[in-house]
Amino acid sequence: MVVRLLPGEAGPLEERARVLGVERPIVDGALRREHDRCAFLGPLPGEGGRRGCRLHAAFGPEAKPRLCRQYPLVRVDEAEASRVGLDPGCYLLPWTGDGPLLDPRE
Repeated sequence: MVVRLLPGEAGPLEERARVLGVERPIVDGALRREHDRCAFLGPLPGEGGRRGCRLHAAFGPEAKPRLCRQYPLVRVDEAEASRVGLDPGCYLLPWTGDGPLLDPRE
């Protein structure tokens, strides 16, 4: 999945990347990927080697790009309209029901 950034997200992400030691966090307007994974995905401190979003772990959920905060909701563009659905590839899908409500117009 390519995580394209919205206007205003690049600057704060680059600053947080410096704190975390993530080099070149953004490539062509999207989060950089390493070995087909987000550059921010890595071992979480104090979690016994469990991997996760280091942005979320260090700075909280609001530090992540909007697309990441909304995952597993995905937008599918069709010929004349867009739909919102759930990404079936999300292995945490059964546990995502406690997130914030989103404005459907966005």
